[in-house]
Amino acid sequence: MKKRTLVELVQGHCENNPYLFNKALDELIEDFAAKGDLAIAEHLRALSSRTITLSPQSAQENQKNTELSGLSDFFYEIPYSSEPLYLSDPIEKDIKGLINAINKNKGVNKFLFYGPAGTGKTETVRQVARILKRKLIGINFSEILDSRLGQSVKNLGSVFEEINAFDSPSKVVFFMDEIDSVAMDRVNSRDLREMGRVTSSFLKFFDYLRDDVVVLAATNLESSFDPALLRRFDYKVDFGRFSKQDIVEAGEKLYSVIGEKFGSKQLYPDFVVKLLSNSSKKETLGDLKNIFRTSFAFSDPKDPSEHLRRIYNSLYDFGTDVATLSQLGFSYREIELLTTLSKSKVARTIKEKAKE
Repeated sequence: MKKRTLVELVQGHCENNPYLFNKALDELIEDFAAKGDLAIAEHLRALSSRTITLSPQSAQENQKNTELSGLSDFFYEIPYSSEPLYLSDPIEKDIKGLINAINKNKGVNKFLFYGPAGTGKTETVRQVARILKRKLIGINFSEILDSRLGQSVKNLGSVFEEINAFDSPSKVVFFMDEIDSVAMDRVNSRDLREMGRVTSSFLKFFDYLRDDVVVLAATNLESSFDPALLRRFDYKVDFGRFSKQDIVEAGEKLYSVIGEKFGSKQLYPDFVVKLLSNSSKKETLGDLKNIFRTSFAFSDPKDPSEHLRRIYNSLYDFGTDVATLSQLGFSYREIELLTTLSKSKVARTIKEKAKE
C-alpha cells in the first residue's frame, strides 16, 4: 500500500471530503486485489458500497442545500479548502486571469487544468470556488460510466441535462475531475466502440452547455486527451510549470506549515531548503506534502530531529553514514542531525576517513 493512499484516506476522513476518501479507498481495494488478498478486497468493496458518513454532521449540514436538492447522485458537493496554495508565478497569473474572466460573465468560463499528479490542480479548483464565493459541485464519472452497453451515454445525457436545467448557475462551479475518463483520444484508443461513443457524446453534450455555466476540468493525461475536446475549452492551464526553485521555495513554506500543525517544537527550514535543493528526485508539491506529513506523524515526539532523517530518506537514495553525508556537502551540524552522532564524533570520523 502506498503511503500517499493511506494519507489521502485519513485526510479525506478528517476533512469530510468524500471524494478524496472514496478515491483512496478504491486504490486500497485495488492494491489488496492485485496482491491476491481477495477476501479483504471484497470486504472493503462491500463496505464502500454503503453510505459512508465521514464525520458527524451538524443540523445545518444535514439540511441539503436547496440549490443542490434537485441534483442526482451523479453530483456531489466539494468543500472549500483552507490549505495554503502554492503556485508558480505563471500559473498564478493564469488563475487570476481565469477568475477575472468568470466574474465578467461574458461566456469565457470553460477551463482545463492539466499536468502531473500532485501539482495542485484540484486544490486550486477548490480555492477558485472559494474566491468566487460559489458552491463547488463535482461530477462523479465513476458513477456515470456503466458496463452495460449504451448506459454510459444515457447517463452522460442525464448529467448535462441537469446542468443545463440548473436554475442558479451564477452560484456554482461544476468540476469535472479526471475528465480523461470520458474524453480519451478516439483515434489512438484501443476501445474504439463503446468509449468512442462516450467521447463523441460528451463532445456533443459539451457543445450545448449554457453560456452561463462555469466548468473547471482537470486531467493528468492531457497527452491522451481527445484533441476535439481540448479545442472546446476557452483556456487551458498547464500545472507542469514549476521550476526547481519554485518547488524549493514552496517546499520550505509547506514544511513550516505542516511542522507547526503537528506541534513540532524544533523546525529546521534552512536545512530542509538544502535537502530539497540538492535532491535529484523530481518531487511535486503533492509528494512533498505527503513526505512532510508522514515524517512528522511517524517521528518520536522526544526526538526533535527524527523527522529530518525521514525526509532525507525519502529524498535521497544514499545511506546515512558519515562519509557519504560529508561527500554530499552536509556540515558537521547537519550530519549530527541526520545520524544522531555528536558533532565531535562526526568531526573525528571525517578526519579519520581523510587519513585513509
